[in-house]
Amino acid sequence: MLFRFNEPDDDGDMHAEFAFEGANDSEHSVRRIRYSVVLFNGDGAAFSSSKGDEDVRVESGESFDLSPHIGWIKESICGDSRDNVTCRLTAHLYRRELIKLGEAKVKAPGKSPTVATLSHKAESETVDPDIRVLLTLMPPDDDGDVRIEGYCGVRNLSDKPIDTVLLKSVLLDEDDMELGSDDSTIALDIGETGCIEFSMWGVKKNVLKSARMRFTLSLFHRVDTQRCEAVSTPA
Repeated sequence: MLFRFNEPDDDGDMHAEFAFEGANDSEHSVRRIRYSVVLFNGDGAAFSSSKGDEDVRVESGESFDLSPHIGWIKESICGDSRDNVTCRLTAHLYRRELIKLGEAKVKAPGKSPTVATLSHKAESETVDPDIRVLLTLMPPDDDGDVRIEGYCGVRNLSDKPIDTVLLKSVLLDEDDMELGSDDSTIALDIGETGCIEFSMWGVKKNVLKSARMRFTLSLFHRVDTQRCEAVSTPA
């Protein structure tokens, strides 16, 4: 792993550069990498960290590159030595199980909320196959804006935690133009049942006459974990 700091500027701020190369040693196609980076000064004290997710497509046997981002760092916090900083990186690799839940027609609300339920029978061995999405459209406000709210219950039937369950909701008009979208996530422990909540704001009532919502569920299952440690080198 390449890890180094650039020269500090006049204010003593430095920028770190990272370059980590890994490989997908699993038998699965990796679709997401979740990383965490922690920096330690020469005394072994942690002073900065960063976390993030990257959506990728890395087939079995292929390599990948990670360039985590950490903001500007004061040279003084490193113990006045930018060449004696230790970086520890952890990268979790995930396969994705995609469940297309389908579409639900949207009915513009009047003075009372409108409610719709989308039911789907999933072909999955990791979550309860009976999945339902409850959709609620609240009455428009004084500006004619409608708030859309929804809920989706998911139960983990596998013997492993699911680190990320992502529900993607997309609002479409009659011409398939996207009017709004939402990505909401939860994590599920073994045997746990969770509820994903989502919402959209500022949707005009007049565009909902022939609109519909499309839902997909992505389950990210961890297939590998890779770790690396490096000491900074002069830039």
